[in-house]
Amino acid sequence: MKSIVKSIGLVGLWIMLHSSCNLSTQNKIEVIKERSNIVIQGSFFHGSNGLYFDDNDRLHVASVVSRYIGVVDTDTGAIIDTLTTADGVEGPDDLTFGPDGSLYFTSILTGEVGRIAPDGKVSRQFVSPGTNPITFSDDGRLFVALDFQGDGLYELDPELKNPPRLIIKELGWLNAMDFGPDGYLYGPIWSKGQIVKIDVDNASLDIIVDDLEIPAAVKFDSKGNLYTVDHKTGMIYTIDLKDGSKSEIASGFMAGDNIAFNSEDELFISNAQDGSIYQINSDGSRREVIAPSLCNAADVEVVNGKLIIPDILSMKSYDIDGAIDRQWYHMIGAPGIIGPFTVDAEGDHLALTSWFGNEVQIWNIKTDKALATYHDYAVPINAIIYKGALIVAELGTSQGGAKVSRRNNGNIETLLDAKGGLVVPSGLACDKGNCYVADFYRGVVFQITENGDKMTAAKVLLEGLIQPEGLQIGPKGRLIIVETGANKVSAYDLNTNEISSLVDNIALGLEGPKGVPPTWKFSDVHFDSDGVLYVPSDVDNVVYKYDGVF
Repeated sequence: MKSIVKSIGLVGLWIMLHSSCNLSTQNKIEVIKERSNIVIQGSFFHGSNGLYFDDNDRLHVASVVSRYIGVVDTDTGAIIDTLTTADGVEGPDDLTFGPDGSLYFTSILTGEVGRIAPDGKVSRQFVSPGTNPITFSDDGRLFVALDFQGDGLYELDPELKNPPRLIIKELGWLNAMDFGPDGYLYGPIWSKGQIVKIDVDNASLDIIVDDLEIPAAVKFDSKGNLYTVDHKTGMIYTIDLKDGSKSEIASGFMAGDNIAFNSEDELFISNAQDGSIYQINSDGSRREVIAPSLCNAADVEVVNGKLIIPDILSMKSYDIDGAIDRQWYHMIGAPGIIGPFTVDAEGDHLALTSWFGNEVQIWNIKTDKALATYHDYAVPINAIIYKGALIVAELGTSQGGAKVSRRNNGNIETLLDAKGGLVVPSGLACDKGNCYVADFYRGVVFQITENGDKMTAAKVLLEGLIQPEGLQIGPKGRLIIVETGANKVSAYDLNTNEISSLVDNIALGLEGPKGVPPTWKFSDVHFDSDGVLYVPSDVDNVVYKYDGVF
């Protein structure tokens, strides 16, 4: 790392996630762009979240899923530095700088606040799961709040030594917040469509605005004007503090996550669902700083000549040449879709899973609506549809063990569990009366045979794999296996029992933060009717296209 962040004296390279990718981030992206097999080039940010300018007008961008903070030259859009896990950063959702130049960030998944001092020393303090927005008052007091996995507003010791002080317990998810020139804390209440003013000493709250959809952030410019962005509608407003009236500044920024002003009062906005950064001009127009793109290349399904990709905070569709289908772009929270990690298709129905939300959903492509959303699964890792039934792999059940089950007409049947040797279920595939289950931890594939309305006890079909995740039934009676620990896609011939490699040297198996499932994003592949294989790389954040592998 160069001396880009001299103000906080940080050193490090992006070595965070995979031993086969020991390159700086910028160099790595330049390398993979030269590969002819790339059909979709994802964003540098796996979703851009919190924003803050340092004293030298360098924009620092927090990215939860990326697990790093990127430093952006907003004139050119170049990524001029990265602060990663090697520098002490973990899952940053929001960030700010303290009076002494220390960089502070919140880690929503681990519930911690991190501090990188000017001398590079890293310290952390656990607050609570869901720790999200963070800001300093003008007199140097530090405040954080909880979202989604918790609720409440806290004051923290800037040295992260004394215990956090709870100010208000239940707010409705206070998001990106800022202190006003009057000394009050202003912030959006995500779940209530409100902007509030809080007296942090008396724990009193006044509602300023009460008619927004999903306000995501507020920030003051240097003149004391308050701005906000509505995550759902994409509108950016200024707010009159006297009467709460709104004036529209710009529109078209759905999924806007955070906003920030540089020293010249130029406004910038991040997007959690496409990784983009834009500058908002005074006339409401925009200037692209970081282009929007795919944020989380991990799973893919080919449906009716389209590539359907679960992007965790959205679900996107691309044509086979990699052009995004803007008519079929699903924001989380708008159409009622869950935050999908995996996708599988049977006919017009998609099976979607989110271990983060403990949700499994059946989505109808024709009506573009959810047929069913189930909340009775424990850490669902993957789901497929087979003969109209829903087959789900769960990492943890109410009994405390892993399980694969089949849901059909309201009945749930256990197909395989810990008693049968299952440890970490991952890939699922079914065909011709057989279902196959990969075990990430054991490196095996189980076979379960259909017997009438029941499934027989499972047997180990294949072993010696290295962290297998996705499974697919491929052409010519072959079982396609994604071995993330070996960085390859293999094919097992179900007729001859021979295994061969289809694609080697693919960067797979992005490592997640502590406490998440070992499959993290879940890597899977798919192929079209011509046998063209599509392979996402969660490490490189690209989708590769391979002809002739079958």
